[in-house]
Amino acid sequence: MPLISRIGISDGFIKTNAPFTPVIPDPTGFVVQNLITRYEIGESGSFVGVGTVINDTTLNNNDASIYNGFLFTFDDGGAVILDGINRYIQTPDSSLMRGSVGNSLTIQVWMKVESTYSDGDGLFSKQYGSGQSYDGYSLLLKSNNAIGLYMNGDSVTGEYTSTSTNVWTSDFWHLFTAIIRFGGGSSNPSKVYVDTTEISLSSGGQNNETSITNNTAPFRIASGIQESSAQYAPCRFGAMYVYDRALSSVDVFRNYEATKSKYGY
Repeated sequence: MPLISRIGISDGFIKTNAPFTPVIPDPTGFVVQNLITRYEIGESGSFVGVGTVINDTTLNNNDASIYNGFLFTFDDGGAVILDGINRYIQTPDSSLMRGSVGNSLTIQVWMKVESTYSDGDGLFSKQYGSGQSYDGYSLLLKSNNAIGLYMNGDSVTGEYTSTSTNVWTSDFWHLFTAIIRFGGGSSNPSKVYVDTTEISLSSGGQNNETSITNNTAPFRIASGIQESSAQYAPCRFGAMYVYDRALSSVDVFRNYEATKSKYGY
């Protein structure tokens, strides 16, 4: 076979004896590959404060409803204000948003959490309470501005809490990202990002589930684990993006860069 091109490295430079154009991923531009649900508060196709239905702008029609009232503001490009008492946003159960062993799911939410939040308030959850063995997943706020990813299936409990406090700031907008990988183990772990920073998590569970018996809880925004006493986050909600794959760190960066201007960054 003839030699088509030779690449060598010398003194830190790449040399080639043939024309060579490196392919560099565009660091900006919203990621659309495998996007299965998208809410954009303040956009006419999704929600502008009229009614209680938030429309999914993808073709999957995973529309959500706001429960127990809300306030709406056009500040920051548009946001739903939730009181942290009993108000939340809910999407009916969909197979697209269920946690399942061997598959990956990424959920991102733009939120501005008030300093009056309590430990255990939910950013989002698709997780039952004790009546159904806590099956599902949720991203929760923890004391001292820590964060926790909770996952459960077939009696394997994963409670991954950030190893540091103050990984997010109250009364500021953040893009919170959770990558859900049931059964991934240590080689393919679940992850959490705040804005573009991956958060170091404690090893609170093996992440070695082989099944999730009760994975049909509705998906809720600004709500914690779904029991009669679910904890609700006092916050402004601006957007949500869901993917049926694990976003890479570059993907997370691209989405943050593509959408941050709405929130003053």
